[in-house]
Amino acid sequence: MILKRMKRRHLREDVIAFCDRLRKLRPEVVFGCDIIAGFPTETEDMFQNSLDLIETCNISFLHVFPYSPRPDTPAARMPQVEKQIIKERAKKLRDLGVQQIKKLYSALQNLETEILIEKDHTGHTLHFCPTIPDQKLAPGTVVPVRITGYTNTHLTAEVIST
Repeated sequence: MILKRMKRRHLREDVIAFCDRLRKLRPEVVFGCDIIAGFPTETEDMFQNSLDLIETCNISFLHVFPYSPRPDTPAARMPQVEKQIIKERAKKLRDLGVQQIKKLYSALQNLETEILIEKDHTGHTLHFCPTIPDQKLAPGTVVPVRITGYTNTHLTAEVIST
């Protein structure tokens, strides 16, 4: 219902089918999404559907926005969700996002992959996971690594000698 009120042309089932189809083609694929907490008329059941969708599709990267009305938009004229409820829902989504990242990071342990080194000597995997290698490397290089652990914000990795 919220997708329809946001004038989106896809349904919840479309998102699930899309994720399933891509995972069959590329099992290692990782998903992220932008998600708005507290869009007008969002009920507790609708919000729970959003949480369930994140888990069903195993979405790892969440970019959470608490809804705020914009003047002269259709949504601003709809019945609004209380600000405190919006704040609580955004927190629940962010907390779920942390759990989803930890689940992904845990699944990547011992994986041999490559990272692209950036200016601050960190890198990103092919899954777009921020990674701290065990040595300083030149920005712009792509290096083979083995994922060795993780923090709340990064994977850790050892560079594999070639």
